[in-house]
Amino acid sequence: MSSYKTLVIASDLEGGYEQILSKAADLMKEYQSRVIIVNVGHFPVPTYVGTYGSGLYVPKEFYFDYNEIQARLVPELEGLAKEYGLPADGVRVEFGHPVDGILNVAEKKAADLIVIGSHGKHGIGLLLGSTANGVLHRAKCDVLAVRIHE
Repeated sequence: MSSYKTLVIASDLEGGYEQILSKAADLMKEYQSRVIIVNVGHFPVPTYVGTYGSGLYVPKEFYFDYNEIQARLVPELEGLAKEYGLPADGVRVEFGHPVDGILNVAEKKAADLIVIGSHGKHGIGLLLGSTANGVLHRAKCDVLAVRIHE
């Protein structure tokens, strides 16, 4: 196994993030790696509608203040990072398609390894694809899919 200098940890703050952060902490200690924790949220549908000119007809309560969302999520992620012994200064909150966001951060930060959770969905979940699957097939670096046991 090669030495991993930069780890990008993809966390969606849903079930299983504890297992991902725990594995990331082990890897960071073993390789003395720099760690970037990234959370990528989808843009809500009303934002897309507003982009294409229908914004005048979409009620204001459907618009999201992304700066406010970041202001709430970053401290939460920093707290989790500290709890697992990870550096809190590498936390990022992005918006867009999760696969693209994770891969963009990994490329910009020259990541050697992306650590992401895999829920092992079956049936229709497989047909629709998953973030882990998309990252695995498009990443230019190694990917560790941590099996999430619920």
